[in-house]
Amino acid sequence: PTTRPVMHSDAYERYCAAVAEDRMTDAYWIAIDDVIEPTDDERALFSLPVVADLAAPQLALGVREIPEANRPTDTESLKQLTIPVLLLEGARSGQHFRDAVRSLSEVLSHGRVVEITDAGHMGPVTHAQDVAQELVSFFTE
Repeated sequence: PTTRPVMHSDAYERYCAAVAEDRMTDAYWIAIDDVIEPTDDERALFSLPVVADLAAPQLALGVREIPEANRPTDTESLKQLTIPVLLLEGARSGQHFRDAVRSLSEVLSHGRVVEITDAGHMGPVTHAQDVAQELVSFFTE
């Protein structure tokens, strides 16, 4: 599978500039649009004032964390895991998230991929019942 950075460099530059200029609403939407590629349901969720108010203080942290998140995954360490790992993905998640799940499933000997129908990246919020059902199933096996 192809890989892509967590945030494209042009979006990251715009994001950093918005944070530096204290334009947190702009930074918020740059991050959401580039990283999450939200579905219509997720866009509606992110548009709720309470969600934006909770997320805005975290945006400055992303300036430091995004370069770290863009580093390649240490697959040799992951290959050593011997415990079962549940890899949940939303059927409507951005392709880069789906590629990441596929890459992990190829490396993890005990990885299990479960797709949540009609969910995007925010499946635990928008499809909480489906995600909870998969978690209960996984942890009771």
